[in-house]
Amino acid sequence: MMTTLKAGLAYGALTFAAGFLFGVLRVTLIAPRLGETAAILIELPLMLAIAWILCGAIIRHLVVAATPQSRAIMGELALVTLIVLEAAMTLTLFGRSLDEFVADYERPGPQLGLLAQALAATYPLLMLYRPRLLGKGVSARPDASPPSRSKPGNADHRAKDPSRDRS
Repeated sequence: MMTTLKAGLAYGALTFAAGFLFGVLRVTLIAPRLGETAAILIELPLMLAIAWILCGAIIRHLVVAATPQSRAIMGELALVTLIVLEAAMTLTLFGRSLDEFVADYERPGPQLGLLAQALAATYPLLMLYRPRLLGKGVSARPDASPPSRSKPGNADHRAKDPSRDRS
């Protein structure tokens, strides 16, 4: 369970960090030219792709259990972490109140961002079922690769395996 919690915190924090960098670019370069909502629509696919990559890397690195419960907890904790970090940034860096932070979600741009965050929170669970959907996926189980049949010192194990001899 501790690994799942660490993974959720890491996924949320790293996704927030990537979003912060993209947000700076969006606000300073894209939004002044195209508007807030258009800039967010440009940013979202990139952020979702980065979140997918981060999620898979964290699952593999921390070896998160390949169970629906662990993956759901990881995603939920990541979403909470993202929202808490966003609120903290709004309060500290921008000097806005919590009421202003919540009221921001009445606008289309922040609503799209929240929707994308909720989608990214499903990634750990989606990666669990991805093998069935696409024929491959991210598995954190140590036994995910097929066991080797070779024995130490036996370089040509297939030639000596009678079940493989079809002649």
